[in-house]
Amino acid sequence: MGYYKFQPVGGDSCTIGIILYKTTAGIRDTIGGGLFSARVATTDWTHFSAYINYITPTTPDTMNVIAVSSAQTDMHVGTTLWVDDLSLDYTVGVGKQDPSSGISVYQDKETGRLIVFCEFPKEQSVNARLYDMTGREVYSLPAVFVSNSRIVISCNGFGRGVYVLAVQHDGMTFTKKILLGL
Repeated sequence: MGYYKFQPVGGDSCTIGIILYKTTAGIRDTIGGGLFSARVATTDWTHFSAYINYITPTTPDTMNVIAVSSAQTDMHVGTTLWVDDLSLDYTVGVGKQDPSSGISVYQDKETGRLIVFCEFPKEQSVNARLYDMTGREVYSLPAVFVSNSRIVISCNGFGRGVYVLAVQHDGMTFTKKILLGL
């Protein structure tokens, strides 16, 4: 996220993006990426954010941040894009000694979604449930077979507060505390 000013000429637009990578044995793999685009001029510093859509829960070792201003086919002289105060808002992972380390949760604050990455050694049935602090179940995912997969939960309408995510796998229940909208 950050702030931008943009003055287009002709049909120019601007795009600010981020791509996360992990290199293993000389092979670079894309972990995730996000984009923000605009076509309208703004003379004041305007906030922007680009949600990172993770393809895999692997920890990246490299990131590229790219800011461009041009049209898709015909560039115009004089288009300007200023970017300032770039920052990353991210979740710190858990250590491998944590018994629930096979589960990583990322919250997309803009769309109200939780992305739950499940990384288990063998494929088995997984149930996922989300509870509010009164113990009321607000979300339930029926049993699905996953090993290395992700579950997307829409949290629109749940309200701000503390929730508990419970994931059942291989006869064990793993829980994570989630802060929604905070």
